[in-house]
Amino acid sequence: MATLSSAKKSYEYAKAEGTRLQEAQWANVIGNMLKKSGKYAEALKWLSIDYDLSIKYLSQNHCLPACQSLGELYLCLEVFQHALLFQKKHLQLAEDANDLVEQQRANTQLGRTYHEMFLRSEDDHFSVQNARKYFKAAMKLAHIIKESPPTNNCSFLEEYIDAHNNIGMLEFDLDNLEEARKILTKGLEICDERGVVEDDDGRSRLHHNLGNVYMKLRMWDSAREHIDKDILICQRTEHRQGEAKGYINLGELHYRVQNYQEALRCYQKALDLTNLMEGEDALLKQIRQNIGTVKKAAEVMNELQKEEQNLKKLTEDKEDARGRPRERHCLLQIIASLDCLIEKSRTTIAWAKLCEFASMKKIISSELHDKQKLIDSFLVIGESYENLREFDKALDWYTRSWKEYQFIGDFEGQALAKVNIGNVLDHTNNWQGALDAFKESYKLAVRANLPSIQLTALENMHYSYMIRFDKAEEARRVKLLVEELKQQRNKEFHTENVPEDLCSSSNSRSKCATLVSENIVHRNAASRPIFLSSADKHNQQCQVVSFKIDKDVIHYPMKATEKLSIESMKVELACFYYLGLPVERRSDGILPIIKDIKLGGRVIESLETLEATVSEHMGQVLFDACIGGWNQKRLIKLYTDCCNTLCETPNMKVLMKLYDQEMTDADVAVSGCGLQDFSITPLLNALDAYKDFAMLDLSHNLLGNSTMEKLQKVLPGYTYCGLRLDIHCNLFGPTALLQICECPVLVARLEVLNISENPLTDACASYLLDVLEKCKTLHSLSMERCCITSRTVLKVADALNAGSPLDQLCIGYNDIDENALACLLVKLGSLKRFSSLNLNGLELNKRVVDSLCGLASTLPLFELMLRETGIGMDGASLVTNSLFIRTEEIFKLDLSYCGLTSNYALKISTNSCMICGIYELNLSGNPIKEEGSKALSSMLLNSKCCLKVLVLEKCELGVAGFLQIIQAVSGSLTNSYVEELNLADNVKSLHVADQVGLDDDCKTTCQGEFSFIQKVSTAIRKATNLRFLDLSKNGFSKQSAEVFYSAWSRSRPSDSSLYGSRGWHMEEETIHLFLEGIKCCVKPCCKTNSFSCSAYRQ
Repeated sequence: MATLSSAKKSYEYAKAEGTRLQEAQWANVIGNMLKKSGKYAEALKWLSIDYDLSIKYLSQNHCLPACQSLGELYLCLEVFQHALLFQKKHLQLAEDANDLVEQQRANTQLGRTYHEMFLRSEDDHFSVQNARKYFKAAMKLAHIIKESPPTNNCSFLEEYIDAHNNIGMLEFDLDNLEEARKILTKGLEICDERGVVEDDDGRSRLHHNLGNVYMKLRMWDSAREHIDKDILICQRTEHRQGEAKGYINLGELHYRVQNYQEALRCYQKALDLTNLMEGEDALLKQIRQNIGTVKKAAEVMNELQKEEQNLKKLTEDKEDARGRPRERHCLLQIIASLDCLIEKSRTTIAWAKLCEFASMKKIISSELHDKQKLIDSFLVIGESYENLREFDKALDWYTRSWKEYQFIGDFEGQALAKVNIGNVLDHTNNWQGALDAFKESYKLAVRANLPSIQLTALENMHYSYMIRFDKAEEARRVKLLVEELKQQRNKEFHTENVPEDLCSSSNSRSKCATLVSENIVHRNAASRPIFLSSADKHNQQCQVVSFKIDKDVIHYPMKATEKLSIESMKVELACFYYLGLPVERRSDGILPIIKDIKLGGRVIESLETLEATVSEHMGQVLFDACIGGWNQKRLIKLYTDCCNTLCETPNMKVLMKLYDQEMTDADVAVSGCGLQDFSITPLLNALDAYKDFAMLDLSHNLLGNSTMEKLQKVLPGYTYCGLRLDIHCNLFGPTALLQICECPVLVARLEVLNISENPLTDACASYLLDVLEKCKTLHSLSMERCCITSRTVLKVADALNAGSPLDQLCIGYNDIDENALACLLVKLGSLKRFSSLNLNGLELNKRVVDSLCGLASTLPLFELMLRETGIGMDGASLVTNSLFIRTEEIFKLDLSYCGLTSNYALKISTNSCMICGIYELNLSGNPIKEEGSKALSSMLLNSKCCLKVLVLEKCELGVAGFLQIIQAVSGSLTNSYVEELNLADNVKSLHVADQVGLDDDCKTTCQGEFSFIQKVSTAIRKATNLRFLDLSKNGFSKQSAEVFYSAWSRSRPSDSSLYGSRGWHMEEETIHLFLEGIKCCVKPCCKTNSFSCSAYRQ
């Protein structure tokens, strides 16, 4: 801890000095120290500090250690998707820097993550492919570094050893034990040849994993030797996690040889060590599970020993009864005892005992002249030899049993024998022979109508296709048969409430159909974790619900952490359905449009209802997903093809965005999909083949300059006349603008560029000047929150001239002084087409306000956004008056949080030009109170009022003001313009509505006998012109919200083409009511983007 303490002092010193590089480096050192000691939560905090500092203040190369450490930590925490994000970023940075050592390290980590994902899945073909790919790349790079060691004294040795370790463990998990042993042993030989110290962590992993391999090979002495060495190294290096997992390995070894007391002692040591670490809940659970398994096995072993005494007595009785009438009875008793011992031998994995008892059963069955029991004993003898890894003997006995079953015409026995013959052939690397045996077993099981054996045969066929032959399509086809069969068996089980397909002749026979599952969960190797089984992990994270779509059954994972609507779920279901289709059925990119989710003819209208139904049926329920049409999306087909080519799993968020029915084929929007420079590659490859797109929205991702470089290669084949590019809220730096200038297609066709919320800084000034001068069709530029200052704005002003096509500019929330703003406004006044200006978040003093008034009186401004500018009443009045000098209408005016009062509302409500000239008005955050609501109400009731969007969030309207506005919207017979109304956060205490009387006018209008809720509900029902209503943060209860939605629905029939589908969003204090074509909960930066003409419209 002294070292950790000194590291923290160094970090604080660097922070105080403002030395960002050293601050980040010390944060990384501290994070790695904590990670090594098992304090993962605290380590994550420090490594995140390192990453944030590197991203904001340092070059791309400095992000490399942070990405490497975070990738490794997230792998330890089993958060695989986060691990992949940082590991792929690590690899991208290493490739950009041409750093072979870091490339090798990144490939190694990626291989480990995909390896662990494979171990937790049933059919993740992509993960095993990717694990192989990255491990092989790591080995190749390690060999290159070995031949040409770097000059900076960076050793290749650790990476080269790890490459052997990881490939060895992948072979182990694919059951290629001899190959795994050779590779891991080679790793240890390299350690010895190169003089690697005895306490090296790489040696520890190799010993640990060789212990696993030798244990599986039943070479107990060699296994014990390597496990002991692993534990000793971890003890000397104080690696608690490694030591704990070493004891788990040792406990498993003792368990396998039925030494249960020693096994419990080892697991207790592992438990004590794990309790000293943080973030190891899964490991603790696994150890406790293993302790329970050992205790149960010890009990069964005691029972077995007692039954052996009983068998001995029965054998003596048989000798006494030989030749007498009761001899047969004695033989039957011995058979019953042997069946019991066989079962207990399986439970305790005592395979030598199993062989002994099965051989005795063979002898006794012969004496009984019971052909069926005799052949069953052949099958059990084969099973025992298989688990003793005497495969030639196992194959001999299995084949013998198959022939005998064939002779007596027992299809069940033949199917069982064939599936076990397939298992043995797979162990001996005769993979084609194994697959043929599994296929034959399946045919026999189908013929005899034996679903359990069909399932076993199909699962083994799936494994063969996926792992042995790398045939993804065949594996997918077999997997569909497996899921269909499981669904059918679940239905029958819950209908009849009895176990199906019990073996008629011998309980022991059905147990031979699969390799015995060993109850002790052992450690998987490359990165040292012990995990929950895939089934347990799956149940913790999500519940699988089955849907029938067309003729196929889709098993949809409902994740508890995700908050989806029923409509979003329908889209995700359609994408799951498409991904599950064979390649030939995906050729046209046609996806279903799911109209309704039904159960027993009843439509499920909400996700809550669906979840309640699933819970009621304990998950065993099949919903019907009714198809209302088909949606052709060629880009989805291209995207999934490119993912397959690159062995990447398609991003479900990307698929759902591309599925959007309201987006035209020319518009590509993948905002908020968690894309990074590496993970966007399949999409960019698809766009390269797609060609024809006019809008590309990549906002709210984690993309950087590498993506812009790739985009340059995609665009040369682009054929549309204009291009709208939205990349706001990413990690693009100043050189992204340089790359735009270097791309002839972008220069010639870029019309809209939104690069807001990217770390451009003033370093982008000269590049921005080039963009404005070279892009002759650029009419809209947004660069809000880009860390630019007056210097860049002056460059923008210099680039503008009378011939500039610019008509929209957004520069809000940047550090810009009054001189630069005034200069810019003067230049904008010289443009011929300019009509939209966004100065949100900038401080507008009198000089700037005067310049703005001059601009407004010179040009017809149709959109002006002045949110949080501190313009005040006087400034707002001056600017508003100036706006209507040159034009009779302004489409959008945003004066939110500007310190306005009710006087401003009164001003616009009494000015006829403003009444009929404003289409969208945002006065949020201004205390206009009840007096202002009266003025706005009169404006809304005016037949000339053209307002379509009115936003009055947090305006202190109170109960009376709230009612006045919503009643004005609903009460006008002549004005039907208002479509979107936001009244959020205006009523602080609803009980006032019930306890304090409203004024007489309000009582008369609303019929005073109604409560406040009823009045609001009545107004909602009457306001049939509204398409969006926000009532959030007003203290309404869930019951009130349901009343509002009921009123909303009744006045807007779903079968009407005028309204389309209705929707609502209620969560905590949020209450949104909307119609088709309207989005709620849109991020503020996306409400004002140039791709939509309405604040909330899709």
